[in-house]
Amino acid sequence: MQISKFSVLLLLPVMLSSCSINKMVIRKTGVILNYGMESMQEETDLQFAEDALAANLKMIEALIKGDPTNQDLLVMAAEGFTSYSLGFVEDVDTRRASAFYIRAKEYGLRALKKQRGFGEALEGNLEQLGESLQSFGMDDVPALFWTAIAWGNYINLNRTSPMAIVEMPQALALMERVLELDDTYFNAGPHMFFGVILASRSKMLGGDPEKAREYFEDNIRLTDGRFLMNKVYYAQYYARQAQDKDLFTRLLNEVLEAKEWPAGMSLMNLVAQRKATVLLDDVDIYF
Repeated sequence: MQISKFSVLLLLPVMLSSCSINKMVIRKTGVILNYGMESMQEETDLQFAEDALAANLKMIEALIKGDPTNQDLLVMAAEGFTSYSLGFVEDVDTRRASAFYIRAKEYGLRALKKQRGFGEALEGNLEQLGESLQSFGMDDVPALFWTAIAWGNYINLNRTSPMAIVEMPQALALMERVLELDDTYFNAGPHMFFGVILASRSKMLGGDPEKAREYFEDNIRLTDGRFLMNKVYYAQYYARQAQDKDLFTRLLNEVLEAKEWPAGMSLMNLVAQRKATVLLDDVDIYF
């Protein structure tokens, strides 16, 4: 059967618009997946969350293949790979966790590079990066936050690598902008981030234990102490470094005794309780 020239002309607009149609479908699917990421934070079964998150991440990556500049999908990928690595990988396989954090960081940077000049500033000095970051606003907070968290966690897992450590000022610059724009984002996450960074480094490398404690306490104040991951990191990084066993055990027991919290904190708080159990089991090793 031959197709007439007339039929081809009729089909041409459809063929030309197929790319647009695909992107429309991808964006609608992305909206659904965004709701899925929100519901993931409410999940109370850790095994189910681990399995579902892994499957969702491959779906998000497939959608990005079809729409490479989709900001929502890129930020979802940054958040998803960071959450997956933090919650289910880094305690059992730091090399694999590092790879996921790098993947999360790269997706986040792709989203941030939509801002003219950011890519060049990232390759320049800190002053240039700081100036570029001033052009980011409230809508950019998720991309900035998850990129900085992924980057910072990668560096924290690779503290013996000079190539990783040298990148810390850039990750800090991104989170400093988040702190300026919305310090309450993701359960006052910027305060927890700076608490971890300042407590985990020696003073020679820019650490500041007392400032770190202030950040951890700020997170407790802003979240009414209900974001348990902050207390886990407070114990793991500050109390251990300060060799304050009483603070260490008090914080972790508070985490394990917690029973109620907002639905959106469920997944992270259950992960926090699992981490707290492991840390308490090793208390005699640390002190």
